[in-house]
Amino acid sequence: MTQEKIVETTFHVRYAETDQMRVAHHVAYIVWFEEGRSAWMRAMGGDYADFEAEGFYLVVSEVQARYLAPALYGRRVTVRSWAEEVRSRTLKFCCDGCIGTFRAEASFLTFFTDDNIAADPVYARELFAAIEPLDIRWYCQMSTTIARHPRLIDAAARAGCLGAFLGIESLSSPNLRSLNKGFNRPDAYPELLARLTDAGILPSVSLIYGLDGDTYDSLMEGIERLRSWNVTVLFLFILTPYPETPLAERLAAEGRITCTDWSRYDGMTPVIRFGSSDQPAIERAYWRSYDRFYSLGQILRRTWRCRRQYLKNFPRNNIALDLYYLLSVRDAVRRRRHPFTLGS
Repeated sequence: MTQEKIVETTFHVRYAETDQMRVAHHVAYIVWFEEGRSAWMRAMGGDYADFEAEGFYLVVSEVQARYLAPALYGRRVTVRSWAEEVRSRTLKFCCDGCIGTFRAEASFLTFFTDDNIAADPVYARELFAAIEPLDIRWYCQMSTTIARHPRLIDAAARAGCLGAFLGIESLSSPNLRSLNKGFNRPDAYPELLARLTDAGILPSVSLIYGLDGDTYDSLMEGIERLRSWNVTVLFLFILTPYPETPLAERLAAEGRITCTDWSRYDGMTPVIRFGSSDQPAIERAYWRSYDRFYSLGQILRRTWRCRRQYLKNFPRNNIALDLYYLLSVRDAVRRRRHPFTLGS
């Protein structure tokens, strides 16, 4: 393959090609390959329409695609096409793609949706070893039990893990037991979070507010502790009894559910009666916590404290990308939208 034989075709992802999450459906890529093939033929001095008009047809006998990165609605996509192999009866075309201004192979971010990627340490070690040669950057969700396997943390970092989401849920041991998460040990959180950060895996955590025993003071104290532990991202949820769960059944039996409009079950809106505070106070404390955690000064201080990780793991860890993300989260919080939305 020579550079002269490579033809680039650029366009934007069309709305009709996307799913409900505004991500291009996998079938669309095959259509883009076809467009790239047609562009290549035109660049070589022919046109596929004229080719067929003369009685020649190219029958597709096989298509293979490897999906490296999602293409979002409106993003610019460049398809590079070339003829890999020409024989008397077969013609093999190859294409690759760039999304935005960076090559997908070098710049995309992947999130593994497994609820706990390290649940099976042996399998996780094999998985990380298989991922490492791919040279990708990725995020995952894992349990705090990975603290028992420090070498597994190093293996994940070597494989390209940039960040890990941990559902620590509470800093209170009694509350954790009530959630059947007694394996979470608040006293071990600082060491685990430091271990992840030292490896270049910046931690994100989730907390639930509104559990029995939670107060405004305990929440604010928890936020300060998370700030001191260099937690990168916080997702805070107001206790919400999702339908047909044991929690919903218990709170319904206690007569504490005050709203059955499921559209309000978003983790930001109080829908039950709380033991320690009324609903408006719970909501105020919720947003106050976010305001303190995502203050501009705190974001900059946290980034500065993690500078060693950024320098050590550059370019895998990208300070500009992380800052952009945190500022987007801050914008969402200021507009009283959940950080998951990034303000959109």
